[in-house]
Amino acid sequence: MNNIRQIVADNSETGTLKRRTVSGSPDDIVHETLRTMKQLANRDSSHAMMQKIADQLKDCCSCCEIENIYKIVVDNIQYVSDPKGEEYVRAPIHCLKERAGDCDDMSTLFACLCKAMNIPVMFKAIAWRRYEYTHVYCLAYMEKYKTWVVCDPVMKKFGKEKSGIKRSVTIEV
Repeated sequence: MNNIRQIVADNSETGTLKRRTVSGSPDDIVHETLRTMKQLANRDSSHAMMQKIADQLKDCCSCCEIENIYKIVVDNIQYVSDPKGEEYVRAPIHCLKERAGDCDDMSTLFACLCKAMNIPVMFKAIAWRRYEYTHVYCLAYMEKYKTWVVCDPVMKKFGKEKSGIKRSVTIEV
């Protein structure tokens, strides 16, 4: 996993940045954001840089692989909020290169690496303040235990989910 910085530095290709002014209902915005995240995660999962990282992470069981992917995101990406009034989803390639992103960027990168390793993954958007969606993270499937595990890189506690969720929506990647 120490070679991640070198893989990113050696790759000169760019990804797609998606930026738009926030408009519409909160539910419309979260569904559009989740669709964009899914599109970028799937697209970049076959990128040479992501495949090279995935090759380095091959382990004995999917549980270890999921924790290693989580550690890469937590250790390499600094939380940076979107500009006020904009929903900005960085492509996983950009998130790694910039070493920055918010919850949707970090989750898109996590999902991208899971997809590169053929690990089933979902996005989960949650509302815990009022009833407006304010956070997103991933659920990854641990084949060995036949269960979905919470992977929230912003919280930085593998397998832990914030309490007080008022409502949520999931989308398979």
